[in-house]
Amino acid sequence: MGEVTTLVNKRNKNNEKLPVYSINNKLGFVPQSEQFEGVDSEDRGYDIKLYKIIDTNTFAYNPARINVGSIGYSENLENIIISSLYVCFKTDNHRK
Repeated sequence: MGEVTTLVNKRNKNNEKLPVYSINNKLGFVPQSEQFEGVDSEDRGYDIKLYKIIDTNTFAYNPARINVGSIGYSENLENIIISSLYVCFKTDNHRK
């Protein structure tokens, strides 16, 4: 896969207040507050500086949940963040 993809690993080092997303196996990228009953990581007091900044055309999955098909494609979403637990990548035709 390394020949046709590039890992995305840009961190939210400046602690920007960006929308927090998660990934589920039905819809892909979803606002984390929708996934977890109105509460997101920032509400829980998590350190979002470690979260990854995602822009358009990015794939992401949680290796611990890949067995149930939890993979997402950001398509037109940009300037969102997701947990550092996710593996994120772009295909070569969408590299920046």
